[in-house]
Amino acid sequence: MDRATLKENAKKSLKGKYKNAIIVLLIAGVITFLVSFVSGIIGGALDFNENNTKTLNSIISFFVIGLFYFDYLSFFLKISRNKEVEVNELWSKTNMYLSYLGLSILVGIIVSIGFVLFIIPGIILALMYSQVFFIMLDDEKIGITDAMKKSREMMNGHKWEYFVLILSFFGWMFLGILTFGILLFWVVPYMNVTTCNFYNQLKGAK
Repeated sequence: MDRATLKENAKKSLKGKYKNAIIVLLIAGVITFLVSFVSGIIGGALDFNENNTKTLNSIISFFVIGLFYFDYLSFFLKISRNKEVEVNELWSKTNMYLSYLGLSILVGIIVSIGFVLFIIPGIILALMYSQVFFIMLDDEKIGITDAMKKSREMMNGHKWEYFVLILSFFGWMFLGILTFGILLFWVVPYMNVTTCNFYNQLKGAK
């Protein structure tokens, strides 16, 4: 799979759509900030220490951000397919919330077990199930275990390619941090649409 072509196509697909992509990122950032703010208030009221407050924040983030995860994914997947997309896409897939919870919990447990055993098995499992949310987004009626099985089949022989593709954005992410997050408004949509292109190509190949 040609990594350069995936990235070039992502740039082409994002032309004229960066404004909405940035708005979506800002909304996601605001939601994340509010979750952290509320977690801090609750943690303070319950006299939690720093570690307990962080744990509380992770739990609340999982359930709140999950409301918009498929919507966020759908936004960038449509861009990768050169479809018109608006910011209100963020409220189009909330009916898939329970699917998100079930899929996230099951995949999370499996990948966590892999990391407990050793780092490499955890990475392999994460790569193996990296396409499950795309698969479920394309077929809302598919079951969780079927989506996981399909991801394993799609990623067979492509895990290293995906791993290298993700690594290729680390330099950009680092530069984004150095620019106090400003560059990330360009990098994150670019990375998201590129990974969507990877899925699209896998799906077409299968």
